[in-house]
Amino acid sequence: MNDPSKAYQKLLRENGLLKQKIRERSGSESGHKVLFANATEGILVAELQTKHFLFANPAMCRMLGCKEKEVLQLSVEDIHPKASLKHVLAEFDALARGEKTRAINIPCQRRDGSIFYANISNTSLVLGGAKCNAGFFTNVTEHKQAEDALRERDIQFTKLLSWVPGMIYQFTKRPDGTYCVPFSTEAIRDLFGCLPQDVREDFSPIAKVILPEDLDYVISSIERSATDLTVWTCEYRVQIPGKSVRWISGHSTPEKLTDGSITWHGFNTDITLRKQTEESIRQSEGRYRTIIEETADSYYEVDLAGNFTFMNDTMCRQMGYSRDELMGASFRINVAKEDIGYVYEAFDNIYKTGNPKRDIAYRIVHKDGSIRFIENSGFPMRNQDGEIIGFRGIGRDVTERKLNEEKIQYLATHDFLTGLPNRMMFGHLLHQAVQTAKRYQKQFAVLFIDLDGFKEINDTMGHEAGDQLLKEIARRLKNNLRAADVAARMGGDEFVILLEEVTDPGSVATVAHKMNNSIAQPLTMKGRERRITASIGISLYPNDADDGQTLITHADKAMYVVKMKGKNNYQFYVENQ
Repeated sequence: MNDPSKAYQKLLRENGLLKQKIRERSGSESGHKVLFANATEGILVAELQTKHFLFANPAMCRMLGCKEKEVLQLSVEDIHPKASLKHVLAEFDALARGEKTRAINIPCQRRDGSIFYANISNTSLVLGGAKCNAGFFTNVTEHKQAEDALRERDIQFTKLLSWVPGMIYQFTKRPDGTYCVPFSTEAIRDLFGCLPQDVREDFSPIAKVILPEDLDYVISSIERSATDLTVWTCEYRVQIPGKSVRWISGHSTPEKLTDGSITWHGFNTDITLRKQTEESIRQSEGRYRTIIEETADSYYEVDLAGNFTFMNDTMCRQMGYSRDELMGASFRINVAKEDIGYVYEAFDNIYKTGNPKRDIAYRIVHKDGSIRFIENSGFPMRNQDGEIIGFRGIGRDVTERKLNEEKIQYLATHDFLTGLPNRMMFGHLLHQAVQTAKRYQKQFAVLFIDLDGFKEINDTMGHEAGDQLLKEIARRLKNNLRAADVAARMGGDEFVILLEEVTDPGSVATVAHKMNNSIAQPLTMKGRERRITASIGISLYPNDADDGQTLITHADKAMYVVKMKGKNNYQFYVENQ
C-alpha cells in the first residue's frame, strides 16, 4: 500500500491553507460557505453554546456517511465516542473563552456506527450572528493503522531478540574518543547490571563493572580493532555489585561511519561456565577426566600429527562417529574442506607460541552428512620437560545459535513478505555503489517503482491477494535483472532497483520498458485474471546526484511525474520538473 504519512502530511498542509483563507474572510459569511463547499477536507460548523451542527460540507457528509440534512439534526455528542467526547468538549470550552486550541487526533463515529480516525483542528467564527466552531477534519485512519502495524512489528521483533541467548548490541566510539552503546537487548541487565537506556550516551555503567585488572586489556583490544577495523573478540571478567565474578565473551564487527565515528555490531555472552570448566580441567588431571565425560562440551586430545588420542562421549556424538572409529584417525576426518587450512593454522599458532587459542570457530561434516558449527578452544599438551607433544581442547556445538544469528540478520535486512532486501539493506548497498562508482568513475541508475491500482486490489480482494500480488511482482523484478543488479522493497507497493555500471540512459530506458511490460502481464488471483501496471521514476549517478538518499528522492519525484501523466510508464528525473 502507499505510504500513508505522505498523504497525511499533504492533507494537513491543505487544511492549514484553508484555515488561513477563512481567517482572511472572517467578515464574510458568503465567503465562508464558498470555501467550505469547495474544500476537500471535512468541515463541520457547530454553534458554540448548544453544540448543534449548523453546516457540513460535502466532504464531511461523505466522511460521516450522512446527507447534509441528516448531519444538521445531530450534535457533537452524536459523532464522537464517549472516550473522545471529553477532548472535543474541552476544545469548545477553550474557544468559548477565546483561547487558542490545538489539533487533536481522535476516533469519530459514522452513521452506521463504524469508527474512523480524524485529525481535527478548530477555529472560531461567526455565522448568522451566532458564535460558532468550525472543525476541520482530516481522515488519518490509514496513517493510524500503519502506525499500529509498525508498533506491533517492533514489539514482535523485540520479543524475538529477547529469545536469543546473550546480548546483541551496537557499540560506538565517537570522534572525540568517548564510548557509548546506542543499542542493546535486555540481556544487558543480566550481563552488566544496567538497562539499555543507561548506556546510550555513556559507557561508564559497563566500565564500572569490568574488573579493574581486565579493563585496560578490554579498552586496548577495542582500540586495536578501531585502528585496524578488524573483528573485535575479547574475554574478560565483570562483577555486578552483590554478585559473583562472571566471564564475558565479546564478538563484534567494526564499521567506520562518515562522521568519523566507529560502530561495532555484535554480541556478548556469559562464558562463566566454560571458564570454570577449563579451570577445573587445569587443576586436576584426575578430577578433569570425570568432568570431561560429564560436561556438555566436547573434549579431545591429538598428537602433533593431528591424530586423535582421546575424546569424550560428547565429541563422539558431536561428530557422529564411535570412539573406536575416531581413535587414531586424523582430526581433519570431518572438518569442512573450506575450514581445514584455518584450523591447522590455529593449532600451528598454539605450537609456535605455546599459548592457548580460544574461539576457534569452524564447521564440521557430521557422519550423516549434515553441517555443524563448532567453537573450539585449543591448548598445548606438554611432557615433563615442558616440550609440546600434542594438543587438547574443548568445543561446543553452536549450530542453533549460528542459525538464530543468521535468521536475525536476515530479518533485519530483508522484507519478510517478498524476501527482497529491505529499505535499510538497500541503503547500505546503494552507499557501497556510490563509493565504488566514485572510485572507478562508473555510472549507475536508481529506479523507483510504484504500482498503479494496488490499493484497489488490496481493498476489494483482501490483504491476502495483495500479498500474493507483491510477491509475484518481486519475482518478476528479480527475473528481469542481471545478477549484479538489486531489487528491493521500500514498503507498501513501492520498490526500488539499483542498476550497476550502466553505459548510457538508453540502456536504462530499455530495462524500465522491460519492467513495465513484465509487471503489466496478467496474473490470476482467487480464480480471477487481473492486471496491474507500474509508474517508474529514474535517477542517474552522477548526473542527478552524488549521494544515495538524493538519488532515491529524485527517482521518487520522477515517478510522481509519471503518475500525473497517466501512469504505466517511466520517466527520467529532470530538475525542477
